[in-house]
Amino acid sequence: MRAVKVVLIFLAALMLTSCADLQQTAEDLMRPPQLTRQQAELFDALKNALGVSTVKLKYPRAGSYRSAFVLYDLDGDEGEEALVFYDPETEEPSTKINILDHSEESGWVSVYETTGEGVEIDRVDFKHLVSPDRWDILIGWSQSDSEEMALQAYSYENGALSAIGGKNSFSQVEMVDLNGDGLTEVILAGNSGSAKVPSVKLLGKTSEGFGQLSRSFLNEGIVSYSRIQLGDLDQGVRAVYVDASLSSGSAVTEVLAYSGGRLDRLYEEGEENKELFARFTRPLPIPSEDVDGDQIVEIPCMEELPGYADSYSAEREKQYLTRYIKPLDLLRLEPEEAPSVWTGLVSPESGFRFRFPEAWAGRVTVEKAQENSEWRFYALPEQEEENAASKELLRIRVYGQDEVQDKFETYEKVAKKGFHEYYVLIPKDESIPEGMAVTLQQCRELLELTEQ
Repeated sequence: MRAVKVVLIFLAALMLTSCADLQQTAEDLMRPPQLTRQQAELFDALKNALGVSTVKLKYPRAGSYRSAFVLYDLDGDEGEEALVFYDPETEEPSTKINILDHSEESGWVSVYETTGEGVEIDRVDFKHLVSPDRWDILIGWSQSDSEEMALQAYSYENGALSAIGGKNSFSQVEMVDLNGDGLTEVILAGNSGSAKVPSVKLLGKTSEGFGQLSRSFLNEGIVSYSRIQLGDLDQGVRAVYVDASLSSGSAVTEVLAYSGGRLDRLYEEGEENKELFARFTRPLPIPSEDVDGDQIVEIPCMEELPGYADSYSAEREKQYLTRYIKPLDLLRLEPEEAPSVWTGLVSPESGFRFRFPEAWAGRVTVEKAQENSEWRFYALPEQEEENAASKELLRIRVYGQDEVQDKFETYEKVAKKGFHEYYVLIPKDESIPEGMAVTLQQCRELLELTEQ
């Protein structure tokens, strides 16, 4: 009995220690990032300039620069200045921008300060907007009462930070030199204005400096945006692909061609183009993607897999066959008639897609087990075999990092990404129709991991 008590006391101590460690870890995660020596010098210079002993720093949430201290040669003197973002902690929430410059005699010294255009900083970037000889600053701001951000461009000249062009709201942003002139154009997607109208704006150099070059209105059902990507539309024609979500819950890709310094949709809104718009929508948030590497972004088109009227799949979660089709083919042809560059099953939530072998076309359906992340592939009986049973061809199972694995089935691991591991099980069934069976090596080649 004494030994049992000792063990219980020891286990209790371990549990308390573990809880303490977890609490400490959570507290550590809440602390600001540890400053480097240079950042500590900048921090001291900022506090000296403000005449305070503590300052609450603000950090950009996205983009390449995630520090409260952003170093860049803003004025072209071959020496870096520092943009420092901090919270003045006044009654009205805001962010201040302080610019520090460095000299051998004085070290870091505050040379300029202004109030930002928002409460939080979304991103900071540096681009040539109006001249290849000058770096301009792009800062995305966000307000606590709005889901959309606002992008403002600045120039730093004669020791002062000045806004160039107007402030533009956005949900997603992409910056790229579209016409190859050495200057950056800015693409903004969002539901702007009091009416929340979905649109894509193209900003760039204008006769007055920097501003809007074009604006294309999108489908009014769009409520949010997931990403913007650049690609080709055809030989010599660049395009912008905007993935978004509709109020109906479906996903859509809006395609805009770049020509004559403008971005224009492939087709105009209207009753006669409703069918065209439907071709670019899908029930699941599968992103558009350049699947075959030819610089043209393909559109995912989804259709219900066959066999869902059968009893074996009636209680299962509906699965879809996904075909990636080039946008111009979708404009000219019905989705079922358009050639696809990839066909198979895509699971965006589990981060994989599985390409169907050619022999599976129109002859295979898929079930997803409700109790776990497992997909089962079945060969459907031929029409003349109405009473024949479907043959199981393959299982794909996805395990999380801490999930207990099934030890009673002979699953084979084929891939790993992050905290997920991907396994397959190939049933040993000699009655599988000729040409329909797959090997383990084929599964390794047909399974592709995607962004989650």
